Amino acid sequence: MDNIHIILVEPVYAGNVASIARIMNNFEFSKLRIVGEMPTDSHFYMAVHSEHILDNVQHFDSLENALSDIDRAIAFSRRKGKLKKVDLIPSGVAEYIHTAKDLSYGLVFGRETYGLTDEEASLCPLRCYIKANPSFPSLNLSQAVAVILYEIYGYNQKQNAESYKYSKKTEFSSLIDYIMNTLENVGFDKSKENYNWGQFFENLFSRANLTSDMAYRIKQLFNRINVAVKGKGKGYH
Repeated sequence: MDNIHIILVEPVYAGNVASIARIMNNFEFSKLRIVGEMPTDSHFYMAVHSEHILDNVQHFDSLENALSDIDRAIAFSRRKGKLKKVDLIPSGVAEYIHTAKDLSYGLVFGRETYGLTDEEASLCPLRCYIKANPSFPSLNLSQAVAVILYEIYGYNQKQNAESYKYSKKTEFSSLIDYIMNTLENVGFDKSKENYNWGQFFENLFSRANLTSDMAYRIKQLFNRINVAVKGKGKGYH
C-alpha cells in the first residue's frame, strides 16, 4: 500500500484527521498528505495507536503540488451531474488500482464543509462517487475514506476467494449420492420419507457455493458417521 497516498484538502476537524489515521492503520496504509494547515482542535486522541501516521504527514500548500509526483489522481465527491462525471464506484477504484500496482495513486478528499472546488477537482482526471441516500448523500469525511480503503484492502481477499476450486456438477452429484448411501447404510429408510433430501442437499450446497475441499470434508464427516454406527468406513476419495 506504499504507492497509495490519502490526500486531504484543507480538513477542518482534527477528529476527522485522527480517525482517518486510525482507519489507514487498520487497513495497512501509511501515506497521508494534507493540503493547507493541520486542524488545531484537541481531538487527535482519536488516532488511537496510529499517531505515527500523523507524525509523518506530508504538508503541501496546494493540491497541485501534492499531486506533482502522483501518477493517477482520483477525486472523491458526493456531487455528480452533466459537468461532474462519475468514472468509478468504490469497488471500481480497488480494481483500477490493483490492475497497475507499480503506479502511484492519490486519493483526494475535499473539505468537510464544501468539498473540492471545481479547479481542484479538475486536477484529478478520475472521479469516484459513493452512492448513498439521495436525500442525505453527504458522508462524514473519515467514513468516506473508510469505505474506499476497505474496498482497496479487501480486493486481494476477493481475488483469493475467486482462486478456490469450486465443486462442479459431477462433484455435487457424487457427494449427494455418497451422503444418501451413507444414511441408508446406517439405517435411514428413504421409503418412509416424503421429503426429497437429495434435492435439499443440492440446494444447500449450491447456496454455499461448495468448494472441492468442502466436498471432501463433508464426505470425510459422513464416513466417520458410518464408522461410528457400523464399525467400518465406506471410503470417501
